[in-house]
Amino acid sequence: MIAVPKRYTRIAVVTFALGCLLSTAGRAAPPTVEQMQKPLDFAREVEGGEIADLQLIDKNGRTAIRAMMSKGYRCGLEPAVAWPTGRAGEARTFPPNVGCSKEMRPDICGELDVALRVQWQSPEASFAELFDQLDEALVKGVSVTCTPKGSRSTQYLAERKRAEVQLAAKIDSLHLIPESANSAFRSMLVAGFRCGLTSSDAIRCTRLPSQTEYCYQEEILLGVVWPPGKSVSPQKRVAQLNKAKISTVKALCGLPDIPGDTASVLRPTPQS
Repeated sequence: MIAVPKRYTRIAVVTFALGCLLSTAGRAAPPTVEQMQKPLDFAREVEGGEIADLQLIDKNGRTAIRAMMSKGYRCGLEPAVAWPTGRAGEARTFPPNVGCSKEMRPDICGELDVALRVQWQSPEASFAELFDQLDEALVKGVSVTCTPKGSRSTQYLAERKRAEVQLAAKIDSLHLIPESANSAFRSMLVAGFRCGLTSSDAIRCTRLPSQTEYCYQEEILLGVVWPPGKSVSPQKRVAQLNKAKISTVKALCGLPDIPGDTASVLRPTPQS
């Protein structure tokens, strides 16, 4: 099992607990110790099982992303982040990494986040340059955490259609049709999205925090024309990205969970 530094464990627990407190403020009792421990235990179980089985350490970044996508995760590039050291005015900067996520039931985990610590040749590079370094960059560490989701706001609901129009205009500027699926994947990761395959063989990309007003989570569904073949495994689909073409693009604004709805996950607008 891959060890998680204790400071990250504490951050994960506090983050999830704070999210639970904020989302239930004025509606329900604060979470119990057992409820706060549950997502941490789940994250450890995933890290020691499914993630450990992928044997990602010392694999290059591109191979690691493809392995995660084959397990249903959406992956993307995450910027460098500065964490306080505890001393006044001091912070430690951690280099960019690869982040992957998968939506779970809110009562279990919320959003399952996997951070791949990558050793880059030039960590100060832009996302476009980092993407091009993925073949040489090696995974040197893995950590898994659970992130709570926010509660649904009537303002997000009221402004959703307008926000989706604005988001569509932004994505149109990327000219994804008729790019290869691999080129589109690169464009979306460079733009800060996490992308993965859906059960219907589309590519779903999400960006949170959103860069569009009143769009809680930006979601882009890319329709794909794949090479001929039936019952193709997710692993083979990922390997076919270079041979596939983008056929449709749909911009959506995902909504947070409805408070108290333990069976729901963050869902895009139903496709029509």
